[in-house]
Amino acid sequence: MAASYLISLLDNKNAAESVPRLQDLLERKLWHQLTLAIEEEMSKPWLQEGDTFVMFYECFIQEFEQKINPLKMTQFAIAASSKYSDDEAAQQFLVSTMGRMKPSKQEKPSAEVEAKCIFNCEIARHKLELGKMEEAKELMKGCEKQLDSIAEATDLTNSYYYRLNAEYHKKRKSPAEFYRASLQYLTYTPMSTLSVEEQRDTARDLCLAALVADSIFTFGELLSHPVLSSLEGTEHAWMTTMLTALNIGNITQYNALCEAEKVRISQYDIMLANETLLRQKLSIAALIELIFQRKADERLIPFADIASGTNLPVDQVELLLIKALSLKLIRGTIDEVEQCVHITWAVPHALDMDQIRVLKDNLGSWQIRTQEMMNYVEDQSPELFT
Repeated sequence: MAASYLISLLDNKNAAESVPRLQDLLERKLWHQLTLAIEEEMSKPWLQEGDTFVMFYECFIQEFEQKINPLKMTQFAIAASSKYSDDEAAQQFLVSTMGRMKPSKQEKPSAEVEAKCIFNCEIARHKLELGKMEEAKELMKGCEKQLDSIAEATDLTNSYYYRLNAEYHKKRKSPAEFYRASLQYLTYTPMSTLSVEEQRDTARDLCLAALVADSIFTFGELLSHPVLSSLEGTEHAWMTTMLTALNIGNITQYNALCEAEKVRISQYDIMLANETLLRQKLSIAALIELIFQRKADERLIPFADIASGTNLPVDQVELLLIKALSLKLIRGTIDEVEQCVHITWAVPHALDMDQIRVLKDNLGSWQIRTQEMMNYVEDQSPELFT
């Protein structure tokens, strides 16, 4: 069937030049080389038209699918399933294709496990689109167990798993879980494999999740990720600026941005609904930045200084400190009588160049004081030993 299908492609002028090479490799049963050739063809326009790739898989690849690497077979099957406009049909195609999978003895045992894991991740994604949340969740749990059973799973398998995880939490409207899963997905997914549109959608959703998640208060990991560059010059560019302002507690910059981008921000109901939370994040970030700016021996901070640094009334400072302590973003002791707080620790976060400069200056001051103390001890030592 595969050979006759290739002959039928000769009528397609766009595909005709690819046929001789595929015919030769098929006849010689050079499965690895044939796999590489198919990968090259997948990027060509003729194979992306309509349901052409579905036919290409069913009439050509299917004949030798059990003779090629299971992970490659899985990728080809998923590429074909993406051409279905109906999630139910795509799901059925993947299920039937996975059922035919019989890896050769030359393949690693983990290859079949990973291939099935990827298949199930894609099947679960279609179930999510069909609103079958519980079924998708069960498949996701199964994939997690499969990944745990593999000593060193490939980046490809992890990428599929965390993409499913992110989409599941997006459907559940769980921004914190979506945020963490999406960052994991990007860790295992080369940026070059994502289209510009996919990069922008991912960056936009990540920014929104980071902004409205009530357990995320530092954004250094996201701000340093190259995916955010896809938002430059777009209508979503304000999100990066807002995250930057929130990350360092820059109240002036935040207020200016909210005023300048009022229309675009108001297009997102989730932003309007979480305005109070965003203000709280800004105040806490300003508090942490205030702590960071102080030297280690200057951590006894009056409420008045905190009120000035966070733009809050003095009578609201204690509530802010209690909130930061409860979230374990800072550690310390509040002295309500003296109206001050002694800070022993603040949550670590990624630093920008200005913050690194402050750290450098603080280290320089510490070095000078250490040298002075050492000189003092040396001067006093003769008297101690006489």
